[in-house]
Amino acid sequence: MKKRCFVHWFLCSTFFFLGPNFQVFSSTNQLSSIRQRIIKNDYYEIFEILDSLKKDLKEEEKIFLEGFSFFKLHKWNQSISRLLLLKDKKEFLLRDYVLYLLGQNYFQKDVLKLSIFYFEKLFKEYPTFLLKKETQEYLAEAYFLSFKYEKSAPLYYKIYETKKNFQDRVLALFYSAYSYEKLGRTKIASSLYKQFWIKTPGRRLNSFAKDHILSLGGRLNIEDWYQYYIHIGDISKRLEKLLLLLEKTSLKGFQKIKPKILFQIAQCHQALGEYEKSKELFSSYYKEYGSPLALYRLARIHSKLEEKEEATRYYWLLATKFKKSSLAAKALYLAAFLQFEEKNFEKSRYYLGLQLKWFPYSSFKESTAWYIGWSYYLEKDFEKSAHVFESFLKQYRKSELKEQVTYWLAQSYFKNGKNEKAHGLLNDIFESNPHGYYGFLSEEIFGNPQLGSRGSETDKEIMSDLNIQSFENYQKAQVFKKCGLSEWASLELEKVKSKNLKNKKVLLYLAQEFLETEDYYNAHALVEIYLPHVFGNKITKENSKIWEIGFPLAYKEDVFKAAKEFNVDPFLILALMKAESNFRPRVVSHAAAYGLMQIIPETAREIASGLHQKYELEKLYEPKINIRYGAWYIHHLLNKFNNNKYLAIPSYNAGPHRVENWKEIFDTREIDQFVEQIPFKETRHYVKKVLRNYFIYKKLYGEEFPSTS
Repeated sequence: MKKRCFVHWFLCSTFFFLGPNFQVFSSTNQLSSIRQRIIKNDYYEIFEILDSLKKDLKEEEKIFLEGFSFFKLHKWNQSISRLLLLKDKKEFLLRDYVLYLLGQNYFQKDVLKLSIFYFEKLFKEYPTFLLKKETQEYLAEAYFLSFKYEKSAPLYYKIYETKKNFQDRVLALFYSAYSYEKLGRTKIASSLYKQFWIKTPGRRLNSFAKDHILSLGGRLNIEDWYQYYIHIGDISKRLEKLLLLLEKTSLKGFQKIKPKILFQIAQCHQALGEYEKSKELFSSYYKEYGSPLALYRLARIHSKLEEKEEATRYYWLLATKFKKSSLAAKALYLAAFLQFEEKNFEKSRYYLGLQLKWFPYSSFKESTAWYIGWSYYLEKDFEKSAHVFESFLKQYRKSELKEQVTYWLAQSYFKNGKNEKAHGLLNDIFESNPHGYYGFLSEEIFGNPQLGSRGSETDKEIMSDLNIQSFENYQKAQVFKKCGLSEWASLELEKVKSKNLKNKKVLLYLAQEFLETEDYYNAHALVEIYLPHVFGNKITKENSKIWEIGFPLAYKEDVFKAAKEFNVDPFLILALMKAESNFRPRVVSHAAAYGLMQIIPETAREIASGLHQKYELEKLYEPKINIRYGAWYIHHLLNKFNNNKYLAIPSYNAGPHRVENWKEIFDTREIDQFVEQIPFKETRHYVKKVLRNYFIYKKLYGEEFPSTS
């Protein structure tokens, strides 16, 4: 690919939509060979295979696949020669994609005039084209490189407003500013350059933007510099710059910006782990400005340092002195929770009681009432815990905690010898949510009878019985499936889904279609979001197919192979995968965990070393590699905790060091109680979710794979 001009050097290659990891699928055995070659980017051999597949692909579909394959091989002329045969065939179902690929080919050949022609033709004739955003990115660059700034300027700004990826967004912002500058619209160009400059300290083009702000008559005031500095990624460097800015007392607007600078400096010290310095600065800040946020920060720092009495004192001060603050209710709740962790249950209940009295409408009211009852239970005062839980269920009839409170009320009854009442409550749980965490937990612990069984396979719905809206998109999806292009097939199916949200019969059919394209995320999300009532009922022969879509045997071959290699229950791998990524192979979390099993790079390096493999970050996007790494790590955690999955699961989320600590604090003999005492809300909910997934997978597939159960 040629280097067109200096700006092209800085334009993200992510604008190239069809990357090397473009997913594929073939719904028939006859197309399995072509599928494997597309997976391997082995496009040279596709044409030989196509000759034997004429019975499966229509002539136009074959030409389209050849054109696409040459495009992937960067053989632009051969691709164009195939696609030109289809460009005027308005009856051809994929003609919009033909125009898209022609625009792409001419763009790569630097024939920008023809590239613009086909992209504009595409928008004119197919205004609802599903790859509209990707096309806009190419068209904006083609306009820019053709010096059509009147068109590139607003289009780049539109991309900036709609794009999610930060790097792509700021680059679009820069090119919009540059285009407006070329049009002589200096005021808007300067404003956009300033936005880019503030958001990208230390990045390429940042100095260029700053120079052009000033050359266009713009100004940089102290507020601008403050905003610029707080966007610096390196915390030490950010701190250094903020300290220098604090010395600019003579600058206009300094007094107004000074509190923000001081607060950010204190935050930098906290982020760097310099807790004593940050405590000192936040204390000074509170004394000077009376900020409740400074008190909150002080409390969090003391809590981090396990100085819980000091943390409680600051939370109490915040809650009592700033009752009208948005932080007051949270502060009192956290003060109570700190005392709860220290098993100072009486003091914790005192704070919780004040929480309900002072902030009766806060978002913490239900969890506050729960912890009052739970504290009595942990003190083994089962009469009082039962009383509090009973009151809770009367007062908060629609609470999200209803099932949890009901379960522990049943436990309180058991402890008080009221077995009949306890069993009655457990039956209530089974009736309302038989396959929820507490339903399965009751079944595991108390040996309740099995609830339903896996049903027989049901045939796919007959198409003639379905009234599918957006049927043309559905037809396109079928053609893409035949051609092995599953990503585009899923894209078209998503459009069909959006037009049929009220037709549950069609949605169920589409969920099965997503499964056939190996799009497990869309398949399971569709039934769980739009058919949620099914998952509150028992598994029956009539609804088992929906349950299997919601809990699919995703990447089955890879999962069972890894499970066998590392002696791990495959249902545990699937349960973790569903909780971690919802079956999205390319998802990256805020904590920089990658792929299906959400492996962080540091752990991946350790695993790769253990498997005597070279570590490559990009490999974590590959399902086979990611699943194998996840299975290795699960095996490692199970070994560490004597094959106890109830300890291995929270370790996968919070780390084994924390679970070791919790083992010392909490009694692990009663698993339900141990899980409920996990102090991290995220981990506590995560464990419940994984265990529920695990129990459901066993129930759905245990008969089919009895050796794993």
